[in-house]
Amino acid sequence: MNGLPGAISFCKGTKEAHMDTILTFATVLTATILALFVALGLHWLLLRAAVLLMQPATAGRRAAQPAIVHGTRLVAHAFAQRR
Repeated sequence: MNGLPGAISFCKGTKEAHMDTILTFATVLTATILALFVALGLHWLLLRAAVLLMQPATAGRRAAQPAIVHGTRLVAHAFAQRR
């Protein structure tokens, strides 16, 4: 019983059936691994952006110059003596 001409034959030889199964499995495995790496890369980018956005606005600023700090102390000391 050959079935209809041009129809897919499900009675392939065992070697051909195994090769089709292995090829399908390899294709699914490759697509899954590729999707995994894409997801990891996207996750890393979003995590990096979140960390950059969470930094306080003053994180990049330098500390006050020592001369300004010293002058502020002198003013505070002079103010305290007048009270």
